[in-house]
Amino acid sequence: MLDNIRASIKAEYDARLKQERANWEAELKELKQAAESNGSGGNKKNKDTAELQISFNEALKRAMSAKEAELEKLRDENRLLASRDLKEENATLKRQLSVSMRV
Repeated sequence: MLDNIRASIKAEYDARLKQERANWEAELKELKQAAESNGSGGNKKNKDTAELQISFNEALKRAMSAKEAELEKLRDENRLLASRDLKEENATLKRQLSVSMRV
């Protein structure tokens, strides 16, 4: 059961990360195409492109940081679930042992 939860959480995280990357790659592709179609239009266009790249890099860094925080939260929840499962299993084994000791 725990493995199913872990697999589900991982699959959801991977899907979100893949979508996020696809969005950023599409935007980067558009920026590159815009830069190529403008040709060498001077320093202003290069400056604008550089500023867009900086903005993109900063946004990507924020997105990755948020995803890492989300992943860490999921890991913490996973640890909590694992601990809870172990406690429940321990209690079950103790009950079984006490029943078998009475017999």
